[in-house]
Amino acid sequence: MAGSVLVTLGILSMSCLTSATAWTWSGAAFALLGGGFATVMVTATGTVVGDAPPGYAGVVGGLKQTAMNIGPTLGIAVAAGLMQAEAFAAASSPPLKALAGTAHTAQPALLALAAVAALGLLPGLLLPAQPTPNARHPDETVATSPSRAAET
Repeated sequence: MAGSVLVTLGILSMSCLTSATAWTWSGAAFALLGGGFATVMVTATGTVVGDAPPGYAGVVGGLKQTAMNIGPTLGIAVAAGLMQAEAFAAASSPPLKALAGTAHTAQPALLALAAVAALGLLPGLLLPAQPTPNARHPDETVATSPSRAAET
């Protein structure tokens, strides 16, 4: 949840940047985004692979990695399309020609991406607050299985 919040805040911060924004504010926006993505990626990998049945962790990890590659690819394509449409609209109206090609043309795309990132919070709300008391780490389950005990 914290990672998704940081990603959303980072994207929202980027939507407010202009060419006159100090580099420290730009750096802070990118730091929020980077911290959020790092948290989400590590947590997603640990959760998905850690909960996979023994012997399927590789397949599950591969599927997770594929999803993590397809999602940003589609997101970048949609954002680029939105930015291009906004730049075209800004360039076609004389008073806004000065804004074409600046950070202002990215704002609608970034706001749309922030909304999508915020949607990631919804599945997170369905997760249990704490692990179940009987849950064990997947390595413990594998190590104590009868077939594992016979091998040692």
